[in-house]
Amino acid sequence: PRHDAPAGRPAQRARPPLATTGKRGWQAYMRSMQRAPMRTKIATSGTLTFAGDSVAQLLEPGRTSWDWKRTLYRTGWSVALTPVGHYWLVGLDKLVPWKGAIGSIAKVVLDQVAFFPVLNGAFFMSYAMVHDGKSPAEAWEVVKDKTPKAVGASMGIWGSAKFVSFRYIPLDFRIPFNRSFGFLYNVFFSLAFLGDDEPA
Repeated sequence: PRHDAPAGRPAQRARPPLATTGKRGWQAYMRSMQRAPMRTKIATSGTLTFAGDSVAQLLEPGRTSWDWKRTLYRTGWSVALTPVGHYWLVGLDKLVPWKGAIGSIAKVVLDQVAFFPVLNGAFFMSYAMVHDGKSPAEAWEVVKDKTPKAVGASMGIWGSAKFVSFRYIPLDFRIPFNRSFGFLYNVFFSLAFLGDDEPA
C-alpha cells in the first residue's frame, strides 16, 4: 500500500543510487570531451595533480603545514604540460607506423627515453629556481641529481601503464587515462622527490 507523506510535509524524492550518479557523471564527462577535449584534459590533469600532491603532503612524515606553493606549482606545471603531452602523443602515433604490441612497445620506449628525461629535467630545473629560489647553477645540480632517479622510477612504474595506454586506449582518452594512473604516481613522486628536504 502507498504511504503518503504527512500533511504539511512534502514527499522526499528518492536519491539516485551511487551507480546512477557515477554513470551520469561519466556521461557528462564524455560530453565535455566531445565539446571541448583540450579544456577537459587540462581540467582533468590539474585536478588530479592537485589532489595527488595534496595527498602526498598529508602522508609526509613530520609535515605540520601545507606547502601550497608546491601544490600550486605542480598543478600549474601539469596544466601547462597537457597540450604538450597531447601533441606528443599525436606525434608518436604518426611517427610509429607499426600496429599491435610491437608498435605499442616502440612508443613506450620513445616516450620513456626521449620525452620523460626532458620533461623531468625541465621540471626539476624550474621547480628548484621558482619554488626553492636556487640559482641556475644550483638548479642544474638538482637536475643532475634527481633526473636520473626520476626517470628510472618512471620506467619502472609507467612502462606497463603506458603500454596499456598505447595498446588499448583511444588517442583522445590517453591523457585522462595517464592522469588517472598518474594520481598515484603524483603521490609517489611528491613523496620521493619533493619531500621535507625541499625548503617550503
